[in-house]
Amino acid sequence: MGLTQEEAARVLGISFRTLKRRWQSAKVRMHGELNREGRR
Repeated sequence: MGLTQEEAARVLGISFRTLKRRWQSAKVRMHGELNREGRR
C-alpha cells in the first residue's frame, strides 16, 4: 500500500521523531484550514 512511518523517515533521510513531529504539525494545519473553509 504505502510506506510505514519508519520507512518514510528513512527515505526522507530524517529521524522517525522528526517525521512524527512534522506529521503532527501538518495535521494541525490541515485541521485549521478545513475548519476555516467550513466557515465561509
